[in-house]
Amino acid sequence: MQEMKIIDPEKIPSSDLPLIVLSAHDTDSTSWLIRWFTNSSYNHIMWMNRKGFLASQGLLFGEVPIEKYMKKGCRLKFWAIKDFTATKKRLACSLIKQRLDLPWYKRRYDFLGIIGQSINIRWINNPWTTYCSEQMASDLLKIVSHIPGKPSPEELNKLFKTRPDEFEYCGHWFFD
Repeated sequence: MQEMKIIDPEKIPSSDLPLIVLSAHDTDSTSWLIRWFTNSSYNHIMWMNRKGFLASQGLLFGEVPIEKYMKKGCRLKFWAIKDFTATKKRLACSLIKQRLDLPWYKRRYDFLGIIGQSINIRWINNPWTTYCSEQMASDLLKIVSHIPGKPSPEELNKLFKTRPDEFEYCGHWFFD
């Protein structure tokens, strides 16, 4: 089991980015339901793509200030990709930017996919939209080796733990 490190996300240097960020919000009902249905510690996964900002799939995929997640009831967990070469970092940032530049209707959330997740029938989803962990898996497939299809945030977290040659735990942030 890894020892927990507490970090300040606002002090992460730009040279360490992008990072993978898992989140859980203990007082938000939607977050709680996602964690309950997926039997998970985390309900969301996103990229910290530039200092102070997260590329996050909300109702629409967009960039949000990290302060949105640094509030009471939230916790964040940060993962880095090992051997993240400059070329692979540019690729990750390019994938994020391409999605940010899409028209709104191509950045919307896959609500149907959440229904499929909740009843454990993962093929039930909207094939033209994604939820956070599907998009992260798609990005990671272009950067590292095999990533399972249609994972939950928790499944990705568990995968990162089992592949220390590819992923490095950076630390947690909790509201103080």
